[in-house]
Amino acid sequence: MAKPIFQPKIMNQSCPLCNSVSSVFFESHKQIFLQCSCCSLIFLHRNFLLTSTQEFERYQLHENNALDKGYQQFVKPLANYIFSNFLPSHAGLDFGSGKDSSISYLLKQQSYNIVQYDPFFKPYNELLTYSYDYIICCEVIEHFYNPVKEFTLLYSLLKNNGTILCMTDLYNPSIDFGAWYYKNDPTHVSIFSKKTCEWIAHTYGFTHFEIQNRVILFSK
Repeated sequence: MAKPIFQPKIMNQSCPLCNSVSSVFFESHKQIFLQCSCCSLIFLHRNFLLTSTQEFERYQLHENNALDKGYQQFVKPLANYIFSNFLPSHAGLDFGSGKDSSISYLLKQQSYNIVQYDPFFKPYNELLTYSYDYIICCEVIEHFYNPVKEFTLLYSLLKNNGTILCMTDLYNPSIDFGAWYYKNDPTHVSIFSKKTCEWIAHTYGFTHFEIQNRVILFSK
């Protein structure tokens, strides 16, 4: 009889967002995801996390092109929200921009003041010493190994009356997780749901919280 991948003692892992008790949510020979009993975050067990080198190699394979019309259309909901709610003079941060950012391109085309930070491709740490009117996390939060650290940072960088715009694919109970494409990317280690976003909004004290399809808005 084959031995289990992990002994139960090793399997236990507290939630990386709220530090509460978690239990196995999905298990295969390639992945084990746990779910938090408090905030409902679904997260990859630490034993399956890629190293920083492996993670960087994976991101190198992404064919990011700011001029790609398809991806520009994909990020249009973010751009439209910013065009409707912020002025070009407002300070914006594209957090986790990757090698090339379509959302930053669209905003700069309209003379918006947007800067890009990415820990792998644009590690301009000095940008994390300023405050911003809006922060964009486009297909980023699902990559957070340490979401409590990252959300604490994002909150600290946001000005009063500012907004964090997150784009990700949220999980809901109608989804067959085992067949879900979104969990197959080995760098998608934190899976959020409406309940998880509600927990973040309440815990950090955001004054407004809204979900618009794939876009989650946290306003201070």
